[in-house]
Amino acid sequence: MLKDVIDRLLRSPNNEHEPITNFINNEFVKANDLIPSVNPATGHTWIQIPNSGKEDVDRAVAAANQAFQAWSVTSAQYRSNLLLKLADIIEQNSDGLAVLESRDQGKPVKLARMIDIPRCVHNFRFFATAILHHISPSTIMDQPVRAVNYVRNDPVGVAGLISPWNLPLYLLSFKLAPALATGNTVVCKPSEMTSVTAWVLMHAFKEAGFPAGVVNMVIGTGPSTGQHLVEHPDVPLVSFTGSTAVGKRIGEIGARLNKKISLEMGGKNAAIIYPSCDLGKHLQTIARSCFINQGEICLCSSRIFVHSSIYEDFVEKLVQEAKKYTVGNPTEDVTLGAMNSEVHFNKVKSYITLAEEEGGTVHCGGVLHMNGELKGGFFIAPTVVTDLPDSSRCMQEEIFGPVVCVTRFESLEEVTARANDTTYGLSATVWSENNEELINTAHRLRVGTVWCNTWLTRDLNMPFGGTKQSGMGQAALGPYSRGMRDADEASIACLELAKEGERFCREGNFSEAIPRFLDAIRLGTNNLSTLSAIYCQLGNAYYSTNDMDNAYVYHSYDAIVARLMHDKLGEAKAYGNMGNVMKMKDKFADALELTRKQLAIANELDDKQCLARAYYNLGTIYHARAKLAVKKSRNEYASRAGDAGDGNANADNDDLRAALECYMSSSKYSQSLEDHINVGRLFGCVGNVLYLLRDYRGAIECHEKRLMIASQFGDHIAKYRAYVNLGNAHVLLSEVDKGIECYTKHYHYCTQKQTSATLSYAKRLSASEKSALNLAIEKGDKVREAQCCFYIACSSSLLRHYSSAGTYHLRHLSLARSMSDSAGQARAYNSLATVYSNLGEYSKAAYFLACNRALAAEMRDDTMMNNAEDSLKKLIQENRRDLSIEGGYLQFDSSDDPEPQTHYCRVVEERDSTRIEFTDQPNASIALNIVPCPSTPSVNFRNPLMKSVGVEATESRRFHNQQEDFLDFLSRMQSARLDEQRCDVSALKLNPVVSMGRRQTDSLITTTTEEPDALIDLLLNAQSRRMDEQRAALLPGLNDQEQAQELLEKLESASSEGRGSRIDDALIDLLMRAQSQRMNEQRSELASDRNSSVESDPAAATTPEDDVSALVMRMQAGRFEEQRAHLNTQNENA
Repeated sequence: MLKDVIDRLLRSPNNEHEPITNFINNEFVKANDLIPSVNPATGHTWIQIPNSGKEDVDRAVAAANQAFQAWSVTSAQYRSNLLLKLADIIEQNSDGLAVLESRDQGKPVKLARMIDIPRCVHNFRFFATAILHHISPSTIMDQPVRAVNYVRNDPVGVAGLISPWNLPLYLLSFKLAPALATGNTVVCKPSEMTSVTAWVLMHAFKEAGFPAGVVNMVIGTGPSTGQHLVEHPDVPLVSFTGSTAVGKRIGEIGARLNKKISLEMGGKNAAIIYPSCDLGKHLQTIARSCFINQGEICLCSSRIFVHSSIYEDFVEKLVQEAKKYTVGNPTEDVTLGAMNSEVHFNKVKSYITLAEEEGGTVHCGGVLHMNGELKGGFFIAPTVVTDLPDSSRCMQEEIFGPVVCVTRFESLEEVTARANDTTYGLSATVWSENNEELINTAHRLRVGTVWCNTWLTRDLNMPFGGTKQSGMGQAALGPYSRGMRDADEASIACLELAKEGERFCREGNFSEAIPRFLDAIRLGTNNLSTLSAIYCQLGNAYYSTNDMDNAYVYHSYDAIVARLMHDKLGEAKAYGNMGNVMKMKDKFADALELTRKQLAIANELDDKQCLARAYYNLGTIYHARAKLAVKKSRNEYASRAGDAGDGNANADNDDLRAALECYMSSSKYSQSLEDHINVGRLFGCVGNVLYLLRDYRGAIECHEKRLMIASQFGDHIAKYRAYVNLGNAHVLLSEVDKGIECYTKHYHYCTQKQTSATLSYAKRLSASEKSALNLAIEKGDKVREAQCCFYIACSSSLLRHYSSAGTYHLRHLSLARSMSDSAGQARAYNSLATVYSNLGEYSKAAYFLACNRALAAEMRDDTMMNNAEDSLKKLIQENRRDLSIEGGYLQFDSSDDPEPQTHYCRVVEERDSTRIEFTDQPNASIALNIVPCPSTPSVNFRNPLMKSVGVEATESRRFHNQQEDFLDFLSRMQSARLDEQRCDVSALKLNPVVSMGRRQTDSLITTTTEEPDALIDLLLNAQSRRMDEQRAALLPGLNDQEQAQELLEKLESASSEGRGSRIDDALIDLLMRAQSQRMNEQRSELASDRNSSVESDPAAATTPEDDVSALVMRMQAGRFEEQRAHLNTQNENA
């Protein structure tokens, strides 16, 4: 398996993997001579490779020659299937291949993963399918006799393929794929500097099942291996990519031996920048065309001609962009890796030195010296050079590294003459926003390919090659078959008009896309496949602008071109598009006829994807014809406007059943293709048909499946459509709550996205629901009226008409209250809070959140209550300045509520958060949670810490004596707290729905009614429990003098501010802890006394009264009795 081969290579330490081998007649054959292969990033040998000789080449050619007899007569479909299987194997192992490509060549792993390996896969797939559509020209003649002349395309024989080191798999696959697709056998020789991934590729050929001898590989240097391959008499075809010097030598040999030769050699490519060029949009691509792959691409821009008016600005920006490139370890996240070899590294370095010697200015870049494991690597940063004359060597010779020379120009005539003034003619780029400048410049450049406002954008349908010293012959299917005439030197002006049209279509800007496509058609193209694609996209653009007449015209042109190319799939697709246009024009008979043609071709080809599409198109036509017969069904939502039964009465059930059958057939084929997105869409379509057939339960089941698939694959548009359809079906089954839930989810999704489609939906929804609202009022249907109000309010919010939304939400709230619909009230409260927040009326928003919280408490819905409280806290924190808080209580604005409620919300703003407490009357806290517990009593003692403490605002007495009884002071503090707790309990009697349980509340009310003192007992029990908790959490170190002083200052501050009897809870907690600490000290003293008593009288140890804990509690109980008497006295006086 290929994966095992890759894993072994990646796991092996440098130079410890066994040497790689040649591949001859489906066997891996060792060579007699070996040479090292160096990792460019480290400069160290990492594996040994063969240096094949004449005997190895002869064996490989003999195997290929023998296999040619059988391979050349195989069907195109057979060869195509093998190449497609090979592409799949490569794609499955793309990550490992990318790492090997990086280690062998020096480029970053991420670049190999993003470009090299995917392009290798694409090359094999493209030529595997292109051979199936390969046509031969023919003519009919009448004079002197009537006869047919035709061209027969036959394979040439054994193809010798020599590939370079800069893009090892990318360019080797570009030679292998067309040669094999046309029926040739091959002997390939990869560069001796990057042979490892080519050797791995041979394992993929063997795994794919290619017959023995069809693919062979010999590895070695040019003199020992390449020359023998080129000169071999049984190799009639040679394809070479590499340096101009070697290419010339191969051309001489080929001419002498009358071989068919294809040469792709070096280049000195020019980039021409006009003043109208949008540098903000194109600068990154221009820099990329100079530096990507360390500049080691024959198509890289090496000379940049910039118009004088923008020259300085451009140079500055290009230098800034070049400095952004990171150079380093290819396995890391860097932009550039290492130069391929030490020899090449020294060559590029010498050109940088030469540029300075020739008078140029080097603005950035140069050699980089690395550390660690990269110390021996070959690294050069992106280098920008200016001020060189055109005659300098750096402006004339191919550098093949990350070095670019920038110069200025004045006119079109001047720049094209200077750009052509070189021995090379491979490619060029032109950058301008003026189409006339682009076209005129492109037509004057004597190069193989001109890119306008783009770079390295290639269609493999087009021939590729250079002029002058850059190449001979065109790389495509042609050179590998007899009878296919080599193209003349052609300038391929790859204008990006069609690409721009595609971009505008993706953005939904079809009015801008249409003229781009029309311009592309006017420019003309000899490539029928490209023309077909433009016609199809232009037809789709007209369709999207609702211009159905033009849409039909261009889709029919697409069908004609597809027939000319014998492209059955393209023809079927065109018929389907034409059928959709006729459907939109309500010409259903024509639509069905065209779509049946699509289905017939799909059946003929037995293409599952085409069959799925054809059945889907047929289903939509039947479905549309049925919907046209449904009253009030001119849009997706109007079926909710009235009685659904009446609305569906005129539906053509035969059409609906036909649509259902077509959708199910389409789903069957989509499932076999594992096209889950389309399966989900078809579930939605089936659900819509069942809805029209009044099978609402079946419709719900289908839409739920659609929702599940959409959620799984992140198809958000399908999700929100599913929610709408589910809501419709639930409402018609009288499942109103479920329907509202679905509509609400759809509404929230639309609110998040705010797309143009959403806004369009909102307008349609508002219009249909207003008509439905009038009908509901006429019928007296309050449920339907409330729903309509909610939908209209939601659509108004989507359109940002918040005042209108508020009006309808208030109307919905009134209806929900009249029907005792708690869920409807909750949704109305939440929606009103959102609306008033958007209007900036935060007091009203807070009011409706408080209403929602009270409703949640009544419904005993803790989650809903917590959500309401969290929303209110967030509202307070974010809009504190716009809210009124008086006496610690939030002031609500209930003026818009027709049935206003009263709420009290205490706001406690702490350092890092905001705490809120809802009450039923001012100064009453709902947070009290009374749990009856056994009586816990206390003891008198003195606290030496206290110096001077203010107790209440009404009490001016101070304690200056350190021996003052601390519990006297504490009892007054506790007495004040008991008064507050008594108020709390009074509040509980008024509104028992509080944080306590219902059973506990009822017990409290009963007890306090039957026995006057029971209230005090309960309060004291609760207080005693709290003191026990405080004792456990006693803070250490409270006995410190500074702590005591801080406590005194806080109490004095509380007194001066006049807080009355509401002593701050935190201060009481501190005092309680102090009391608890003192009690612990007393407990220790009592324990000590007890031990002494036991020693003197052992019988005393068995007396329960001597237990220290019980003793302390009894002593404390005495003090509580005094407090109770004091409170009783106050109560009687009151």
